[in-house]
Amino acid sequence: MTVTTRPRAGAFRTASIAALAIAALPGLALAQAAQPAEEPQSTADPLVETVVVTATGRAAAIQDIPIAVTAVTAATIETAGITDVRNLQQVAPSYRVATGQSNSAGTSIAIRGIGTGADNPGFEAAVAVFVDGVYRNRSGVALSDLPQIERIEVLRGPQGTLFGRNTSAGAVSVVTAAPKFEWNTYGRMEFGSEQLGTATVGITGPLSDSTAFRIEASGTTRDGLISDVNSPGRNVNNRNRWFVRGQIFSDLSDNVTLRIIADASQTDEVCCAAIHIQTGTVGQAVNTVAGLRGRVGIPTVNPEARRGAFTPERNYGESVEEWGVSGELNFDLSFGRLTSITSFRDWSTNRNQDIDFSGIDRAYREGFGLGFETFTQEVRLQGETGRLNWLVGAFYANEKTDYLDTVRFGADAARYIDALAAGNTAAGVPWTPVPGLPVNPCTGTGTLINPGSNIFGSLPGGGNIYAQALCPQIFGQLIQSPGPTLGNAALSLTLAQQISGAYGAALIAAAPRPGEGVQSDRTEVDTKSLALFTHNQFSISDAMTLTVGLRYNTETKDVRAVLNAVSPGCNVLQNTNPVAPGAPSFAALSQGLSTTALGGFQVLICNPVVNPVANGTYTGSREESAWNGVVSLQYDVSPALMVYGTLSRGYKSGGFNLDRSAFAITPTTTTRPANLRDWEFEPEFVTNYEAGWKWSGLPGRTTVNGAVFWQTIEDYQINAFNGFNFFNFNAPNVVSRGIEVDALARPSQGVTLQGGMLWNEAYYDGDTPVRNVEVIRDGTPIAGASEWTFTGSATFRGQIADTNFGWLVYIDGRYQTEYRTQTLGRAPNGITDQGAFGVINARVGIGDIDQTWSLEVWARNLADEFYILGSFGVPEQPGVFAVYPGEPRMMGVTLRANF
Repeated sequence: MTVTTRPRAGAFRTASIAALAIAALPGLALAQAAQPAEEPQSTADPLVETVVVTATGRAAAIQDIPIAVTAVTAATIETAGITDVRNLQQVAPSYRVATGQSNSAGTSIAIRGIGTGADNPGFEAAVAVFVDGVYRNRSGVALSDLPQIERIEVLRGPQGTLFGRNTSAGAVSVVTAAPKFEWNTYGRMEFGSEQLGTATVGITGPLSDSTAFRIEASGTTRDGLISDVNSPGRNVNNRNRWFVRGQIFSDLSDNVTLRIIADASQTDEVCCAAIHIQTGTVGQAVNTVAGLRGRVGIPTVNPEARRGAFTPERNYGESVEEWGVSGELNFDLSFGRLTSITSFRDWSTNRNQDIDFSGIDRAYREGFGLGFETFTQEVRLQGETGRLNWLVGAFYANEKTDYLDTVRFGADAARYIDALAAGNTAAGVPWTPVPGLPVNPCTGTGTLINPGSNIFGSLPGGGNIYAQALCPQIFGQLIQSPGPTLGNAALSLTLAQQISGAYGAALIAAAPRPGEGVQSDRTEVDTKSLALFTHNQFSISDAMTLTVGLRYNTETKDVRAVLNAVSPGCNVLQNTNPVAPGAPSFAALSQGLSTTALGGFQVLICNPVVNPVANGTYTGSREESAWNGVVSLQYDVSPALMVYGTLSRGYKSGGFNLDRSAFAITPTTTTRPANLRDWEFEPEFVTNYEAGWKWSGLPGRTTVNGAVFWQTIEDYQINAFNGFNFFNFNAPNVVSRGIEVDALARPSQGVTLQGGMLWNEAYYDGDTPVRNVEVIRDGTPIAGASEWTFTGSATFRGQIADTNFGWLVYIDGRYQTEYRTQTLGRAPNGITDQGAFGVINARVGIGDIDQTWSLEVWARNLADEFYILGSFGVPEQPGVFAVYPGEPRMMGVTLRANF
């Protein structure tokens, strides 16, 4: 690797905010030091390592690039116990990862508070992940365990002129260890809490004078972290995964190199269950229905006990299969370097889900499937002409998405709805008397609805609530209308009873049966993307450098959906036939009831997720193009102080929501949507203003970096759940503004201290109506965004007397102030908001100073802090809320070998 350098006073020195503070942590691990640059920059202190990154498309010292980037070295990754991209947040305050209803299809990454909900595959990530230059098209796709790593670069703010795929909030670039021409065999075994077991082995070495290889394999198992009170011994949210990876690196000639990587991985886990944090009045109905089967519906609320009640017949099984191959070809030409990265990846997941999150068998997913086949091709040409360091490139991607959803009724679906109805009418509903009629002419009592009445008749009670509500209303209309019934109360009462009785009987006959619901909603999306980009650095003087980048994007998405659901209850509400001869239609009566107190039950009878009015075949297409870019100016005030300013524009493409509930339909809608217009969402644009500094050479070999940023996001893409279904929409304006500061000090040999701070306000700028459901008010914080975040670590290492043994003591922590965990349907009492909390990790080790072996004892979340990653209103259970918890305290030992 060649490091791009210039004379000290004119260095390209705008790294960001936390770049040096976290990246340049040499020797945090006992058994492995960070890999140095081949041509390190000279520095006043030889103990300060130069960290080389490729964030600008060139190999450059991190202090010389005008990019807001944090580089986490191999040593930090090892010592901090970072096993996948989720764990990075412990050492990067601006970075956050949250996993919701699925590891594979429910993980979201945010930078500076800005991310994209991951519960619908139609949404691309605001923070993209690249592994060895290859784009991983969704956050969950990038969650596999990491192989041997050289470094991980976290770029903050809009990207696009440096990477293949565009991103609006940032990018994570994982650079794995390349094959070596010296033999090296390494391995790791780890044992810990909850039967954690991990084994990793790898070997690298030469195949010839010009070709080297690397092969790695790893597997991890762990028991579940949430216990099921209905099935003793059954635990949910476990780990069971493996991967294998092989590489070939070859010097094809003096100026041509080729690196080929092939990998495969698989998970077979049970994930992801949630824990109830509030049951509300609906909880009684859930427990009543569960009690009929001798089960617990919702356990006593105690989130820290990590107990849930799940349906024995249902599960949270989630399997993922992935494989891919990529090739990177580099040509050193007389005027620059040409790089070509070609890849093909196949990723698929299949999962089940007990979507009522309780011990009743109300609804479930079975055989949900999602798959991506992605081909990408990136070409870059980079060189230097006088004061200009230039780069031009092109990127093409073809992504094929195959999505299969199945949301079906369980055996308790009718009982649950009837229990809610009976509970709401337990005391009866008074009837407003009509002059001359002191009692309800339909029931002969003073109530409109008898106590205990329900809808489907699956529970004993006082009858059908809809029939009882309709009868006096219809009677009143008949007795007052002209015609043969005028003045004939007996005839009017008979007709009213006939009409309302027919409506109620139809609902009873339409009680949901096990297996009904969404039979097969299959959607295919073919996305073709093409982009041309350039990124150029010009030395205006020895102290000043101007960076200009520009990108043109064009994209086409073709979608085809075939939707098939069965829901007899919906059919009753939408039936346009007369209820009886000469009577109004079912649909007309349903429309009239939709504005009454009973209208709320219609969503339970006919949820948009299973509404068959949307059945059919749909096709659609959208095309869009956009420009984005960056302008940055940096100035070296002195050899120890640099300041910079950046204006950048980010872009993320629009697309289609792949969920039938996104249609603008209601339980009483009678006409199928004509096209996929309701599924579309618009592209997202980010304008980022940033000013920062980098200050080094302070006492104690201390570096203090910082930046001030202001980001405005136009048409912010949101996919949010309101307790009944997901909504996709574009918020017109969102703001993320703040200050980032990082400090690194090495006060003495073997001691490294690091700290980071983020002050961030991420909020909706202006009122944002969400159809006719809810309004997100001006100033509402973005879910998951804390105002203050602090990270810090301390590393102490040394040698035991005159022996060949070394020791390591390491501790890190992350502290966040409160944040909201949901956008829509938030609990009015704020119970799902996460308060301020901190997570502390620690590691103590001993080993051979020649790096051949080490033994370490570690703890994650040492104080066993309970915290919430996300929350939601449980589907069709008003007032009931559940949360996805963070990982509890985990302790274990790690044994490493390196020969």
